[in-house]
Amino acid sequence: RDSSGSSFRITSIRRTAEDTRHFSVNLVGGGSVEFKLTELLDIHFAGQPTLFLADLRPTRQTGTSSFAFSSQALERARSQLVHRIPKRSIPGREIGPGLEFRGVGEAVFDTPRDFRKLVGSVGLAPNGDRYTNCRVEVYSEKKLLWKQELIESGSLHRFEIPVVAGERFRIVVSSESKLQTGVLVRWHQPFFTN
Repeated sequence: RDSSGSSFRITSIRRTAEDTRHFSVNLVGGGSVEFKLTELLDIHFAGQPTLFLADLRPTRQTGTSSFAFSSQALERARSQLVHRIPKRSIPGREIGPGLEFRGVGEAVFDTPRDFRKLVGSVGLAPNGDRYTNCRVEVYSEKKLLWKQELIESGSLHRFEIPVVAGERFRIVVSSESKLQTGVLVRWHQPFFTN
């Protein structure tokens, strides 16, 4: 995975003695891509199983609203807090699926068996220039595993969170603001691994 959050399925990595600041990778589908060494985030070797969080369905999701009134459309939006971002391919790269939280609230997932950590990045991605700062928290059952304040649009925060197989995994997006505007939290390619 590179620093922009893109994942690549590769067959080999090559670094030349002439230019130690760069390396190239050969892709599974053919072709190659060159990177600066500073753009490399991590490498997961063959045989290490992974599972994207976006491939799981939340067992429960509940959005909250700062509005005092209620309507059918608002209630439907609250119950559809989490949206899946499908896997994409662009020339030379494959970008795994992600999640969007459209507003504040929480989603609960069952932690899959045989996995020990959740890896990825998260950031604010509002559609405009007006947005409310918020906080993301990740729990296993009732134990807080990780939290991050999101105060700047477009800034990504990387995480590696230990998880316990078989326990409920809960993600909470909250804000202390009385009126939430533009809260769109994007989880970039979060995946479970060993």
